[in-house]
Order: sequence, then C-alpha cells, then structure tokens
Amino acid sequence: MNYYEHHLGDYDGATAHLSWLEDCAYRRLICLYYRTEAAIPADLKQACRLVRAVSKPERDAVEQVLTEFFELRADGWHNTRCDQDIGTYQDTAPDREAKRENAKERQRRSRDRRRELFEALRALDVVPAWDAPTRLLESLLSQHKGQPVTPVKPPVTPPVTPPATVPVTTPPTTTPPVTTPPVTTSPVTSPTTTTQPPVVEEPETLLTAAGPIHFNVAIIDAGVVIHTGS
Repeated sequence: MNYYEHHLGDYDGATAHLSWLEDCAYRRLICLYYRTEAAIPADLKQACRLVRAVSKPERDAVEQVLTEFFELRADGWHNTRCDQDIGTYQDTAPDREAKRENAKERQRRSRDRRRELFEALRALDVVPAWDAPTRLLESLLSQHKGQPVTPVKPPVTPPVTPPATVPVTTPPTTTPPVTTPPVTTSPVTSPTTTTQPPVVEEPETLLTAAGPIHFNVAIIDAGVVIHTGS
C-alpha cells in the first residue's frame, strides 16, 4: 500500500496518553505495517531495527506500543485496523488492475489517434505544434480536408544530350580590288618670260599754221607712243 486513511480525531483520542517516543514508535510501526502489508515481526530486536529504534528508551517505546496496540500471533504482531484496511485494499486489487489496464489502453488509443491526425495534416502541408490538443488537430483536419489538394510533382529533368557539333564553314574572304584613281599629270608650266617687243620709231611731220612740227612715233606691241619733236 502506498497510502492509508489517517483519521486525526480517532488517532489523537487513542494515543493522547503516549509519550513523544511512544507516539513516534507507533507511527513508524503503522507505516511499516501498511507498506509491507504484513504483520510486524514477532522478534522484538528485528522489529526495533525495522523502525530504526537504536537507543534503549526507543526500544522500550517500541515494546510498549506493541504490547498495547498490537496482538502477537504465530506470524507476528497484528493490528486490527491495519488488517482491515489491508484486506479491503487487496480485495479491490483486481478492480484496480483492470482500471490500470483500461487507462493504459486509453493512452495507447490516444497516441495512435494523434499519430494519425499528424500524418493526415502533414499530407495536407499543415504542420501543427507538437503539443496541440487532439480537438484542435481534428478541427484543423476537418477544415483542410475539403480543400482540393494539388499533388506536388517533382520536376522532370530532361536527359542531358550533348549538342550536335555543326562544322563551322568560314566563308572565303573576298578582297575587293583596289582601284587606283588615275593620276592626272598637270603640265608643268614654265615661267613665262616676257619679251619686250622691239621699239620701232618712225619720224613723222605734222604741218601746222605755225609751221611744220617734226616728231617720232614709237610703235610698241601694237601700242603707239608719240614723242614730240626733237
């Protein structure tokens, strides 16, 4: 047994006359009784060792409590109240075991249900928090389940084909004919030498009222120069 009901009123009424050591010895003996679900050993020395009674006053307190509140039988010291509580506890053991198994089964179903919900939501690209309540997971699944899910197709990678090598034909280089412009040779003009025409003088006589006037006429390159008389 891991616990027992401790009625303060009943305990205080039955133990008010005990000394401090005797009260401590009684509590320890009761705890030992419930924990082992068995009577206190009949050997006083072993009983004192189990409740950690070392000194003589402590051992005397254990002996006093045993003789007052316990009954010595063939298998050890018995306490009526402790035997009743232990009997009730053991009678209900199958029920407790069944409850324990039921609790384990509920936990297993709950874990399986949560696992299914998480997997279904991940398939819809919904990632809830790890500690989301089951009701929230069911609500999220209900909201997203009616929406069409577009499957994500992996990209198709076309096979890598090396490009065909096209021969490169270099067109012939046509050099346009170089046309040399005709060279025009200008005639070399020699400097013109001016030749003075010869001066031809012819004597002329002009008759006037005053008498004849003699003068020379000089003809220069079709020009006439008149020189008055000499």
